[in-house]
Amino acid sequence: MTENKIEDQPEDIRKLAETLKASGLAASDTDAIEKARASIGAEKVVQKAQDLGNYFEGKSKGAEEAPVEKETVSEPKVEVNNDQDQESSEKDDNENSEPVEEKESAETSEESQDVEEKAEETAEQESTEEINDNEEIEESSEPEQEDQPEDEQKEDIEGANLEQPMEEELSYQLKIPGERVAVLVGTDGENKSLIEKEAEVRIHVTKDGEIDIYGEDGLKLYTSLEIVRAIGRGFNPKYALELLKTDYVLDIIRLKDIAGKSQKTMERLKGRVIGKAGRSRENIERLTNCYISVYGKTIGIIGETVDVSLAHQAIAMLLQGSMHKTVFTFLEKKRKEIMYGQEG
Repeated sequence: MTENKIEDQPEDIRKLAETLKASGLAASDTDAIEKARASIGAEKVVQKAQDLGNYFEGKSKGAEEAPVEKETVSEPKVEVNNDQDQESSEKDDNENSEPVEEKESAETSEESQDVEEKAEETAEQESTEEINDNEEIEESSEPEQEDQPEDEQKEDIEGANLEQPMEEELSYQLKIPGERVAVLVGTDGENKSLIEKEAEVRIHVTKDGEIDIYGEDGLKLYTSLEIVRAIGRGFNPKYALELLKTDYVLDIIRLKDIAGKSQKTMERLKGRVIGKAGRSRENIERLTNCYISVYGKTIGIIGETVDVSLAHQAIAMLLQGSMHKTVFTFLEKKRKEIMYGQEG
C-alpha cells in the first residue's frame, strides 16, 4: 500500500500533520494526514455554525432598526388653458370692433377666469383627498408591527434563530464492522440513546454498519463521531464515552502500515502488544492510565492527550521489536518524571 506523504498536502493540513507525527500522536504520514483533515474539518464546521448564528442575529437586528419609508405622493398638476391670453389677443385684433362686441369679450374673459379658479380648487381638493387616502393606507399596514410589545418581538427573533439551524443541520457519515453494530446500539437501543443524549446528536444505524450522525453543534458532532469510531474499533461503549471529557482523545494505530499485507506478521505484532494472558496490554494501560483495544488490523488508545502519547510510544517500541521489560522500564521512568518531575 502506498503511503500518502505529508509534504504533498496543502499547507494547513501539512503543518498540523507534522505536529501530530512529531508529538507521537500519529504512527505514520497517512495517520497524521487523516487526523489533520478531521481536525480542520471540525474547525470549519464550527466556523460555519458561528457564521450562521451571526448572520441571523444581524438579520434580526436589521429588521428592528430598518426605518419605515413612506410613499411620497406628488401633487397632481392641473393644466389650464390660458383663455385670457387668447381673449386679449383677439381684443387687440378687433380694436375697431363695435362696443357691444368689446363688452361681450370682457364678459367671456371673466367667465373664463371663474372656470379656471374653480378647476384649480377642484384639483387641490382631489389632491388633498388622495394624499389623505395614501396616509390612511400606510397607517393601516403598520399598526401590528408598531403596537407589538418588545418582549413578543424578541421572542419571535429568538424563535427564528433556534429554528433556522435545523434547516442547516450538520452531519457525519462513517462505517463500522457489521459485528460491532449490536454493541453500538446496545440492549433496547440503550447505548445509542445514551450517546445521543450526552452528545446532543441523532444517530441512524443500518445493519450493514453504515452510520449517519446529525447535530447542530460541530464540536459535539465530532466527539460523537470519535465515540462511534472507538466502539467500531473494539472499545466498550463505557470507555468510548470517556471521550466526552475534556482533553480525552482517540488514537488509532494501523498495523497494516507496519506489517504490510502479511497476515502472519500482523498477528505476531498483535500478540506482542497483548502479551501472554493479556498482561502486556494491562501493564501499558496501568502505567499510562489509558484504555487499549487490539481489534482487527488496528490498535486503539483512549485517554488524556499526554497519556495517549506515552502509550503510543510504548506500543511503537513493542512493534519495532523492543523487549517487554525494556518498554515497561521506559514507562515507569516516564511516569515518575510526570508525577514528580524527576529524571531518574
